[in-house]
Amino acid sequence: MLRRQRRNSKSIDDMTKYLIIILISSLTIFSCNDSEKSTSNIDKPQPKWDKITLRTDFQSIDIYADRDTIINNTWGLKDSLVKPGEVWHIPTNKKQERIYLEPANKDTIHSLVMDIITKPVFTDQSVTCYAGNIRICVQSNNTELCCRYSSVGDWTTVSANTRKLYTILSGKTRISTQ
Repeated sequence: MLRRQRRNSKSIDDMTKYLIIILISSLTIFSCNDSEKSTSNIDKPQPKWDKITLRTDFQSIDIYADRDTIINNTWGLKDSLVKPGEVWHIPTNKKQERIYLEPANKDTIHSLVMDIITKPVFTDQSVTCYAGNIRICVQSNNTELCCRYSSVGDWTTVSANTRKLYTILSGKTRISTQ
């Protein structure tokens, strides 16, 4: 009679254990990598920026990333020249003011400005005589992103973000709404 040789059951059990350990380890490593990728998107840092500028017909506000002050330039108007689609103002009584800005407010302003620029509100607000203009820009190195609202009257009423931006800045200095 022929007899089959029995394999050593101990070596099969050891091999199975090793395969299971390798499989579990591989799944753990791959799942950790995927979770790191998904959390990195959530906690993604804000893009680097150098300067934020808000400009109305009567005021220019500059906020620099590396400074703790707002530079607020204001002026009055002596006269305006109007051509269809264009307005030239002749400024008078220019003044400059530097105001301290907390880092937390600077981060909030940057977030609001980026939201205003990247998700603009297309508004039906319209007034005559070109009143109520604002240009909001953020600069980084040699790149500038801007959003401009023109002839909207009070620019703070265009969206919830423009209202929040106005509220933060008006707590520091007088802000032109037109």
